[in-house]
Order: sequence, then C-alpha cells, then structure tokens
Amino acid sequence: MRFRIKNSRPFQQDGGFSAKFYVLCVRLKKKSYLCYMEMILNYITWDADFAAFHFAGKDFRWYSFLFVAAIWIAYGVAYLIFKKEKIDIGHLQTLWLYCLVGAIVGARLGEVLFYEPEYYFSHPSEIPKIWKGGLASHGATFVLIAIMWTYSVRVMKMPFVALGDIIGSGISLGASCVRFGNLMNSEIVGRVTDVPWAFIFRRVDDQPRHPIQLYEAFAYIILGIALYILYPRMKHKTGFLGGMFLTGMFGTRFLLEFFKQNNSAVTEGFPLTMGQLLSLPLALAGIYLMLRKTPVKPQTI
Repeated sequence: MRFRIKNSRPFQQDGGFSAKFYVLCVRLKKKSYLCYMEMILNYITWDADFAAFHFAGKDFRWYSFLFVAAIWIAYGVAYLIFKKEKIDIGHLQTLWLYCLVGAIVGARLGEVLFYEPEYYFSHPSEIPKIWKGGLASHGATFVLIAIMWTYSVRVMKMPFVALGDIIGSGISLGASCVRFGNLMNSEIVGRVTDVPWAFIFRRVDDQPRHPIQLYEAFAYIILGIALYILYPRMKHKTGFLGGMFLTGMFGTRFLLEFFKQNNSAVTEGFPLTMGQLLSLPLALAGIYLMLRKTPVKPQTI
C-alpha cells in the first residue's frame, strides 16, 4: 500500500488549503490560556493497492477480506443479543446462511436492475461474474427484508420488526467494513472539493474529492454502537430500533449522495439519484416505526 501526504501551497495559488485555528487550552493554575496556531493543511493522496497480498499468482483483495469481516461482525453482534435474550442460536445460524446467499444475489440483482440495466441486459453473461465488482446495497436490503420477514414470522414465530431490532446494530457495523473496502478499491468517490481532508484518488484522477466512503463508514459505526447500547433500554418498544436502523442508515445514504460523484442519475436533469430514490422509502419506513404509537409485542420463542 502506498500512502503519503501531498504538499500544498495556500489556497489562492493552486487549490490547496490554508487555515487558521484558535484553540482554547485547559485551565492551569486558575488561568485560561488561548492558544493560537496556524497550519497548512494538505490533501491526502490515496493510491492503495487493491490486493492485501499476492500468492501463487493470485491477488487477495482487501475488499474480499473486509466483506467477509462484515459478515462475521454482523453475525457476532446478533449472536451476543440472541444469547442475552435466550433465543435459540440455531435460528440465527440458519437465518444467517439464507441471508448470506440472499445478500450476494440481491446486491448483484440490484446492480443489474437499478444501476446498469442496459449494459447487463446486452451482456447477460456478465451478470454472474460478481468477482468483477458491481454490488448494490439496496438490492441486498430488499432481498434481506423479504428473507427475514418470512423466516421470523413462519419459523421463529415472532414479529419481523422485533427481529429487526436485534440485527440492526450488527448490520450497521458490518456495512462500515464494506465502505472501507470501497475505499481500498478507490471506488464510490465523492465530488471535487477543497476541504482540507480531501482525498486525491490517484486511480481516478488528480482532483481532491470528498472521502465519501469514510463518511459512510464512520456514520455506520456510530449508528451500530448506538443501536447496541440502546437495545436493553428500548427493546420493549418493538420496532423502534429497527426503525432507527433504517432511518439512520438510509437517511445517511440519502444525504451523502449529495456529496458523491453522481454516476447513478435517474435521468438527465432529475434532482435525485437512483440511490436517493431507493433510500427514501426505507428511511421513511424507519421514521414510521419509530413514531408509531402502538408497538407490536414480541412473542415468546
């Protein structure tokens, strides 16, 4: 991996960034000290290798490892809650197997149907080749909702929204790993900007851009931690945490699309991207679950 800081000059000269900071220091001996510092902030040049390592002539990519990490983190957090709630772990193991297959198939179908239908319909042999990239989180989400609803109601005999309360924190934390994988691939980049923390993705161009992958990753980490901490206190209000998950994740996605390089426009001149159109109903459904006055009571398993 290659990582370095790009030297820059003041903003007026070449688009770099010069900033002044006033910092209030700690009180010492009953006196307050106002510290002043001036810094030249630099853009970060990002030129990471796709592969974590090479072996036997093959590349083992960061994205693959982080995708597997996402699966295990999501499973591990759900496992902890299942154990605390004394729910049969066998249900989790079976459900996770269905979800793993469903997430991959759904993510691929989402890419095919929502983002690149013209290309894939004219090159159908490319659809199964997921190793070439092209997975859409919205497609995975819709398939996962269908799988979990069916399994929770028909097999576990519990409300779907109660299951959503349990698995939301793990999925949020796992999703952050996927975004870190996007960063390692230098994909899903942000718009050109002059903010001091901008990344120059050398595999894309030499323009400083919003590191949108990090924005999403950190937002999902905060959301996942919050959901896990709140679960013991809010589990009696069935559906609230599941709604918080939907609104937090897809509300974040909706807002950050404004900072993302627009490569998924619905049609020319339309103000929203495909990602925003797909995120909006999920975020609104989450708001409904949080605000509804009559929560569903979970059944005993």
